[in-house]
Amino acid sequence: MCGSSKFLNCTLCNNNGQQYGAAYVTSGTKEFINVTISDHSNPQGAIHVSDNQLLDLINCILWNEGNEIYYGTGGQSYVEVSYTDIRNGENGIHTNGNGTYNWGDGNIDQDPLFVGGEPFSYELSQDSPCIDAGTPDTTGLNLPATDLAGNQRIYNGRIDIGAYEYQGYGIDQPDTSFIHSLYLFQNTPNPFNNETEILLITADYERVENYTLSIYNTKGQLVRRYDGKTNDFWVKTKIVWDGTDEYGRQVAPGTYLISPEKNPKC
Repeated sequence: MCGSSKFLNCTLCNNNGQQYGAAYVTSGTKEFINVTISDHSNPQGAIHVSDNQLLDLINCILWNEGNEIYYGTGGQSYVEVSYTDIRNGENGIHTNGNGTYNWGDGNIDQDPLFVGGEPFSYELSQDSPCIDAGTPDTTGLNLPATDLAGNQRIYNGRIDIGAYEYQGYGIDQPDTSFIHSLYLFQNTPNPFNNETEILLITADYERVENYTLSIYNTKGQLVRRYDGKTNDFWVKTKIVWDGTDEYGRQVAPGTYLISPEKNPKC
């Protein structure tokens, strides 16, 4: 990841790369907000920073084997960590003499207690220490209204740590089958000029109308949303995005994030 960018409501899990970690960030300024990185094992860190990287971690979960943040060569990097659950705490950060970091407010080192199960879910179970443990003030973070699963982003008055917001189910394993039965494929072409095709497949045909497909910019702002009922989602659905927003205006060139979600009205 080069240049300046922001990542929100993301998961980077079960990455089996042999080097540079689950996320390799180099040069420029990056913000990871409500990102979950877990089940990655690499001596060079779950996040590998190098080349004068400036990285800001807010409301994130880093729960992996080995190093969580690893500094590579190429200049002095700087990492700001706040309201983040990081395995081994500050001992999970290895600067290797190639930079510094600031251990800010609200950080914890506790098992996030993911829901787990089969298929494995990185949502939070009811006893997770990450619930209501995020930054008390989200002003300026430009978070979308929903989490990665399409649920209300701030529940019970304070944001959670991680990509998923606990919804107060009161049980250890809420029904996540709705989320995990949908498969989103890489859009093609990517990058694109005039339009791109987005393919999704689901076996959940009984509730397929309750899905939405949302497109966000890197600030976390909703650009376009396709509703399952209006757009006739079925077992195999192809969406053609022409690069316009909800009002038919052409969006600026850049990076956009595609997120399958549950209709927040359902």
